[in-house]
Amino acid sequence: MSKFTLSPNLSPREWQSEALDEWKKQCNGVVRVVTGGGKTFFALFCIDYYLEKYPESRIIIIVPTVALMDQWHVELLEHSSLQEDEISLHGGGSKTQSYGKVCLMIINTARTHAQDASANTNTCLIVDECHRSATKSNYHAIDIAANATLGLSATPEREYDQGFEEIIIPVLGDIIYNYDYHRAKAEGVISDFELINLKVDMSEAEQEKYSQLTKSIAASSKLNDDAIPKNVLKRSELVACATKRITGAVEIVNMHKNEKIIIFHERIKEMLKIHSQLRNHGINALAYHSKQGPHLRRNNLFMFREGISNVLVTCKALDEGLNVPDASIGIIAASTSSTRQRIQRLGRILRPSGDKDMSTIYTIYTTDAEEKRLAIECVEMNDITEVSWMRGE
Repeated sequence: MSKFTLSPNLSPREWQSEALDEWKKQCNGVVRVVTGGGKTFFALFCIDYYLEKYPESRIIIIVPTVALMDQWHVELLEHSSLQEDEISLHGGGSKTQSYGKVCLMIINTARTHAQDASANTNTCLIVDECHRSATKSNYHAIDIAANATLGLSATPEREYDQGFEEIIIPVLGDIIYNYDYHRAKAEGVISDFELINLKVDMSEAEQEKYSQLTKSIAASSKLNDDAIPKNVLKRSELVACATKRITGAVEIVNMHKNEKIIIFHERIKEMLKIHSQLRNHGINALAYHSKQGPHLRRNNLFMFREGISNVLVTCKALDEGLNVPDASIGIIAASTSSTRQRIQRLGRILRPSGDKDMSTIYTIYTTDAEEKRLAIECVEMNDITEVSWMRGE
């Protein structure tokens, strides 16, 4: 097995050198990196340092999705001296029986294979999108005998539980470095961008139903009624599926017909309605979602990347793991209360490319609660980008 080296044309950015110096002190910890900031390449520099120190060791890289495993596989082959037979793939339909110099594992598969792969050898464990591993079931995948650990995420802390404090920190270490939007923008690591928030109204029927559910929730809260969660969910679904979100997304695409566009929605049914309306308008849009077969998913993503189609309509399937730097327009047709999900989606569009000078992210919203969240973001982003507000018909 040959000595591990990185491609000579791969050199660290300033933040990557700083973060690497921090990681070298204990060879553990979590690095928070804005989506599109270069966390995969940073991990390659960590691998290079570790294998220089322990050349006979093994690297285990745990990822949450097939898309991320594929992306890591490509980056390792393209930017290092590793050969195909030195990388083993575990999960996502791969049938690898043996463990390579580098083991790429989807988290579900890592629950049963990570312990074996780390046995009787020095191991460096890298957990990409590490916030996804902070559950009781995934704890068994990352709690292995590793003498070096690295967690990577744009948003390592979890919003609704203590998984980061109780699982990630004890296994991977605390946050040792933070690379945020402000610095990435100043250093040209993410493209210049603008945010446009588009308000659309619900239909009369939707508004009436929304008001009824709101009254029911208020009445139930006084009685501590078990119906509260069910009605909150119904109201959330009603808001996300508002009819004018679909027509608003189509109108925005018509404004940017010659640009590369990604449209996000929360639900497959609604994203398919957007896709259908775009096709009816003569726009060669592609759909990408988890209910499609793997061949169709990969084919649609390939055609979008190659520019055969310039519009991709998707949902949560692409929140993590998509790298299309020449996409210049993002349309969030159904906004989310999850800070993590919004950062992931913004990051899909903010990757730099020589083919674009500016990225534009549209967010379509309907309620006062959504507007309040966007207003908070507006204040936070005030010194790095312009935020505009529009009213739909």
